[in-house]
Amino acid sequence: MSTYRETYKQGPFPHRIDPWGEAPRYFQQIHSGIINDILNQIQDTIFDMGYLAGKETSLLITDQGKPDVFVRSRQTTDITKSNWNYSQAASTVMAEPGLELSGDVFPEPDAIHITHRSTGELVTIVEIISPRNKDRSGDMWDYIERRNRLIYGKGVNVVELDLTRSVKRLTQDILAETYAYHIAIYLFDEKPRFIGMDYGEALKRFALPLRHEVVGVDTQLAYDNAYQQAYIANHIEIENHYAESELPFPSLLTDAQIREAKESVTIWREELKRLEASSS
Repeated sequence: MSTYRETYKQGPFPHRIDPWGEAPRYFQQIHSGIINDILNQIQDTIFDMGYLAGKETSLLITDQGKPDVFVRSRQTTDITKSNWNYSQAASTVMAEPGLELSGDVFPEPDAIHITHRSTGELVTIVEIISPRNKDRSGDMWDYIERRNRLIYGKGVNVVELDLTRSVKRLTQDILAETYAYHIAIYLFDEKPRFIGMDYGEALKRFALPLRHEVVGVDTQLAYDNAYQQAYIANHIEIENHYAESELPFPSLLTDAQIREAKESVTIWREELKRLEASSS
């Protein structure tokens, strides 16, 4: 039964995002798993580099909240701008450097108040953007303001993984409208970077910025592990939600993509039946 179980866990969309799994009730479970997997990927490496990662309340949740994953330096460092190059650093860990975002991505810095923190120097934040966080414009702008306080006021890098399709985006740039999913990397001393990913494409590896150094993160691996550990495909199937009527944001998919998604579910179901029959 192990092959049957593993096929069930992998779901109809191996090594890519399950479009039905983008629904808030399912993505909430994937969200926490991604955070845990990223921590597992980076913890030992960054500890040896002089940093420590931990899990805190997301900035998307509360005004006094802390990020999903924070990275704090073991010692105080100078956060003034330097001549380091993020793209070159990303290449050293075989990660996607992303495209520079042009224009005013944030509200003006002089309109941002500095957030005081008593927990030491904060270096990097990683946020997983949940679908519900993009529903209400007021909450979106509230979060963006808090994010910018950290970047401009504290010299903190912010990385946002937006892994659900939506008509609204926290990244206020035309590039965000042209991709189904993206990773936005806001560097305190360089222009922000953008890594776009099309529907059906495997998620790209990114370089997590620290203080003028980076560590690679395998985004697809983190998603796969989170998805399978929570048995998301099993939940969707037994709740009869693998149906076109339950597909989140179908208007953002072409007719051909919707047909392909439904066919993938059919093929997966047939394979499960075959495996179950062969084991009996």
